[in-house]
Amino acid sequence: MDELCAFLKKHFQDWKASLATFQAVAGAGDYPGGEKIARGLGLVGDLAAIRDPYEAILGFLEKKDELLVISEEYRDLKGFYETQFGVWKTMLDALYDFRPNRTILDESPDASGALQRLYQIREDPAPYGQIKDIPALVSKVRATNDAKVTKARKKALQELDARIARVEAELARRNADAALRDSCLRPFQNQRKIIAREQSIPTMHYTLAASEDALTHALEKIEDAFADAAAAAKPVKIVTPAQLAAGVYFESEEEVEGFVEELRKEMLVAVRSGKRVKVG
Repeated sequence: MDELCAFLKKHFQDWKASLATFQAVAGAGDYPGGEKIARGLGLVGDLAAIRDPYEAILGFLEKKDELLVISEEYRDLKGFYETQFGVWKTMLDALYDFRPNRTILDESPDASGALQRLYQIREDPAPYGQIKDIPALVSKVRATNDAKVTKARKKALQELDARIARVEAELARRNADAALRDSCLRPFQNQRKIIAREQSIPTMHYTLAASEDALTHALEKIEDAFADAAAAAKPVKIVTPAQLAAGVYFESEEEVEGFVEELRKEMLVAVRSGKRVKVG
């Protein structure tokens, strides 16, 4: 009896160690078998803890039916966590990649069906017999996803490059310096990097929409820079109102109106001749 008890305890301890390892992995993500692992740990833990050989054998016999169920579940769990785990992880990574483009993928019947099947497998509490189907399903969805991402990226880059070309042309026409060029083009360069590496089609669309605002700001910045430069290049005409006054005091409306008219004429002549007016 002692030898039989020792054999059973060793068997239960091995199960317990494996189930504890499976539990640590299952608790870290979307992995199946959590409830079955916990149930198995509870049962074999209780049986392994019985010290008296006679009581241990009785406990084993009393829990025989439960142990048969646990044995079958343990076989599935062991097969999953020791041989199928990598395929499952590949599926989870793929679903994470596909998630931003879900709405777009649903436009393709084949990809939508395969993607829905993957989600069903992920939610199945005992998916072990279906894991063999995962690689083909992932490949089908990925082929569609990659094609749509490539098409969306090409279109977005073409539109972005057209906006960059418009800004570059305006900078060249104005003979802009390096500082202004860098200030105007840097936002587009950052947006191009995002689109070139992005796998999310909605993010590409958002980035492209932001480039429209960047185009408006760049053109305004160029216009402002050269408007200021043009204004600074104009000669200055200093108009001194005191020199236009006929006397020190104004004593009638006619004198005031005459002074204002002379000042107005003086300033208009200067402005119309391309000068800036400064009142001195």
